[in-house]
Amino acid sequence: MRILRAVLLIAVFAVSARSATAAPILIDFETLADFETVTTQFSADGVSFNGATALQAGAIGGSLNDTDFPPFSGFTVIADLSGPIQIDFATGATFFGGHFTYAAPVTLTAYAGAAVLGTVTSLLSENYSGLQNELLELSVTTAMTHLIIEGSSFGGSFVLDDVFVETAEQTDPNPIPEPATVTLLLSGAALLGARRRLYAWRSTRRIA
Repeated sequence: MRILRAVLLIAVFAVSARSATAAPILIDFETLADFETVTTQFSADGVSFNGATALQAGAIGGSLNDTDFPPFSGFTVIADLSGPIQIDFATGATFFGGHFTYAAPVTLTAYAGAAVLGTVTSLLSENYSGLQNELLELSVTTAMTHLIIEGSSFGGSFVLDDVFVETAEQTDPNPIPEPATVTLLLSGAALLGARRRLYAWRSTRRIA
């Protein structure tokens, strides 16, 4: 009886853990060098960039004016030096968040192919020179294929740090149980069936 309960509890826990939404992916850019072009360095997380350049804080000898555009954490940010930044999601994404410092209003636009899913715009016209980094977030129900972040059309107007992404896979409402979970469930069912047969046999013996 105790073995049966243990197997069933483990199986239920495994299914619950699998079904729960995983924590968003954090990209803090600290692995990048000053003036490094950001493209597929984070492809393992299903995220790639276009139009982004990494900048390191002047406090460690980098080219970023971190007095006016301080990183949210660490020493490295990405900037729109050549115009809008596009972020592509290999498996789609349902949530994006990031910390911005900007000298012109920043707009985030989420797309599924050519269709616009939603937009969000910064609260202020500028927040550099000592103001706190602004957290901009965009959540969608249909998975976005890419996100475009635009400040000044000429570029050089914002920096972005500590990006959070939740992929479509992480928010799958009908996740497929892992093989180990299926095995546990089948084992529990087999033990339950054996237990019922044993009780039936004992009942028959007592009646006889």
